[in-house]
Amino acid sequence: MTRSDPFAATFAFGDFELVGPSRELRKRGKRLRLPQQPLHALALLVNAEGRVVTREELRRALWQSGTFVDFDRAINKAVNQLRQLLGDNAERPRFIQTVPKSGYRFVAPVARRPLRPTQNPQVSESLLKARHFWNQRTGEGVARSVEYFRQVIEQDPTCADAWAGLAQSRATLGVLGLQPPHEAFRSARAAAERALALNDAVAGAHIAIGDVCRFFEWDWRAAEESYRRAIALVPEHAAAHQFYAMLLSILARHEEALAEIEVARQCDPLSVPVNATISYVWFEARQPDRAVAAALRALELDAHAPLTHMLLGRGYLLVGEPRKATASLTTAVRLSPQGPIVKANLGYAYARTGSPDKARRILDGITRRPSVPYVSPVDVALVLIGLGETDAALTALEDGFRTRAARMLAVTDPFFAELGAEPRYLRLLADLHLPIPPPQGSANG
Repeated sequence: MTRSDPFAATFAFGDFELVGPSRELRKRGKRLRLPQQPLHALALLVNAEGRVVTREELRRALWQSGTFVDFDRAINKAVNQLRQLLGDNAERPRFIQTVPKSGYRFVAPVARRPLRPTQNPQVSESLLKARHFWNQRTGEGVARSVEYFRQVIEQDPTCADAWAGLAQSRATLGVLGLQPPHEAFRSARAAAERALALNDAVAGAHIAIGDVCRFFEWDWRAAEESYRRAIALVPEHAAAHQFYAMLLSILARHEEALAEIEVARQCDPLSVPVNATISYVWFEARQPDRAVAAALRALELDAHAPLTHMLLGRGYLLVGEPRKATASLTTAVRLSPQGPIVKANLGYAYARTGSPDKARRILDGITRRPSVPYVSPVDVALVLIGLGETDAALTALEDGFRTRAARMLAVTDPFFAELGAEPRYLRLLADLHLPIPPPQGSANG
């Protein structure tokens, strides 16, 4: 891209997008009416990357030589038109800062989106398939999404969207406990950074970085910044709002989490993962009745979604419906037979509903999976809690902390919070910088 042409790229900032090739300013996808001179001034400002654009530079760019106008008044008018359209304030600028006796500086973060050639149909089709399988959020689906994202990268190594998708899929494999955390999340970060090097405006890459910070690095502030960055780039990105809501839940910011997941639902009302996550957010907020109701509504969208059945079963346990809980969790295992998380929840349910032998068989199955090279200590701990083996459960969680198990952040949920009186448990929360959850009784019927 040549810096001499301020319209040679597309720029994203806040809720806005300046589409260079078509010379349009959009807000959340809607085109705004703006005269050419203020539009040209905006293009110069965002291209300057935080540098002061002098009034003389604006004069030379906006008017041809030999033009006779009151330049100072015309520049002021153009900038005021921009501020009015952007909802900016000269005294407390979010976008355009006045630099006295010099000019103006654009102060909001700007993501530059370079022009790319149109993708060939085969690449586009592979991307669609990859996203479809990732959105299933099952081990089988995510593994297939990795294959398709790799196909796209082989065909077009400069496709930032494919690198971002691969990063999200890698992170999801780590979350599901299907790959060792160091392997899954380090490869996810590497793919996300590759995507951002190609195009720093790919929201999916920022989401993947947020996942790495949330599940592996346990850096809650950095995770929040990454999710918010993705939302700033694509305000209607349902997954960004969804994952941000889940982060807010584990930080006990429940009202914010509920508001955020509602935004996600509005962005994509028919998304099964988003609607299932509404149940998760209510569950973390210790409102199991609403968690059950939300899961039942999500099942109306897809009766074969294992994640939704698992969340429904967890909710049934807390409301004292043990038979319904084991039925829902059994269905979840049948629909996702390779999912250790689902099996661990069923093992916990069996232990709490009078079937400890079945719980132990599940525990043996989790810990003795020859085809899977990694066993999450968090899954082991959950079944042990159900069996009442507190010391062993705490030892497993401490091992999870030592090895950076992906779902250590789950220790604040109602099942793990049964350990609330244990000093070892409280020490884990302190080490993770997580809030102490409210007292929680046994989740049996």
